[in-house]
Amino acid sequence: MKHFHGLDRARGYGLKSMSMQAKLTALAVNLKRIAALVSLCLAYFKQILLSIKNSSKIMIKKADYVA
Repeated sequence: MKHFHGLDRARGYGLKSMSMQAKLTALAVNLKRIAALVSLCLAYFKQILLSIKNSSKIMIKKADYVA
């Protein structure tokens, strides 16, 4: 996390500035992780919904043959 998100160099002077930079960097990393998880979950649920939609079409076609 230090090298990829800018914590290898301080952007300001003093402990307070470095503390704020570290907290904001951790917040940014966590937001990226949350966005990736939400994106993954949405893709998964979309796939489930498409499979349900396709299976209901198959059930309707079978019902037409029975009647």
